[in-house]
Amino acid sequence: MTLPRTLKRQPQGIPAGGQFAHDIKNEAPGITLQAGHSPERVADATDELKKRRQQSWPAMVEQLHREEGAWAASNAALGARELFSNADSLEYSVDTDGTITELEILNDGDLVGSVWLDSAGRYRGSSDWIEKRVLTHLNYRSLDSLTDQGATVQYSPAGAGLKMVRVPFGEVLDKAHARHAGDTSTPPSAAAVSDALSARQVESWHGAMERHEQEETAWAASRAAINAREVFPDADLDELDYFVDADGNVTGVEVLSRGLPVMSLYTNEDGTVSALGRNGKLHGPVLKPVSSAGLQQMQDQGATVREDTRDDEAAAGGGKIVNLRFDDVILNAAARLDS
Repeated sequence: MTLPRTLKRQPQGIPAGGQFAHDIKNEAPGITLQAGHSPERVADATDELKKRRQQSWPAMVEQLHREEGAWAASNAALGARELFSNADSLEYSVDTDGTITELEILNDGDLVGSVWLDSAGRYRGSSDWIEKRVLTHLNYRSLDSLTDQGATVQYSPAGAGLKMVRVPFGEVLDKAHARHAGDTSTPPSAAAVSDALSARQVESWHGAMERHEQEETAWAASRAAINAREVFPDADLDELDYFVDADGNVTGVEVLSRGLPVMSLYTNEDGTVSALGRNGKLHGPVLKPVSSAGLQQMQDQGATVREDTRDDEAAAGGGKIVNLRFDDVILNAAARLDS
């Protein structure tokens, strides 16, 4: 759906009067926007913010990995049983640096799957999934913590400081379930234990994702600005407006160049978005970031907010137009990197 739009600013190079005579709106009182930012300064700030964004996801994953250390043994057991339903334990060798050099998954003492570290420092084995689903939970983990979780540790007969770690799945999963459920009585069936601990893993991941998305709202304005320029690199974009109804729902976004709209995307009456065609490129990169943050958050990031006085039904009832001047919000965000 495309809604009519009345410009609130007089584009550069167009004289006053005519269609702009009664519809020019000044910036909010007390707001002073910087002008004449050097392209080099904005480009450097953009690069720094892109690096921050690229690093934020690995940082979140690493934080989750640390948090999951208290569940490493049970997570590895669950992963092993997903690959080999009859597996009942695993054993691995770990060197003095905490690196796993060999890992074997067992069923009643018989080998069902394994991986080992080759001379080039790469893991080889019977299945690539063992590294991803099992070994990654245990590598570089505290042996004391693993012992608390039900694993046993002893020195390897091979010597050279190697240690052997054994993870008996039944005991480890029962201990983890008791800790998760806060119940030290007889655990339920093995299937129920596995289901509960698998659900805990999923909840932990979703919780980490939610925290990550919440933290990213502090950068929503600059993300939308940078993404818009990346999506339409030849359009010379310098600002955007997005529209918020009285209930706080974002109903559309327009990107502009020198005060004139270049591309727009609006929500349907049911709140969905028809992200087809060229303007659909605004959906994920631009509309999603601005929809994630509240008005006060966006103002804190350099946005300006004004009343929506467009003469259409969507603007009725106290809607707002939020404006992001790209260079301003990018430099605002870059300044916070060092704070």
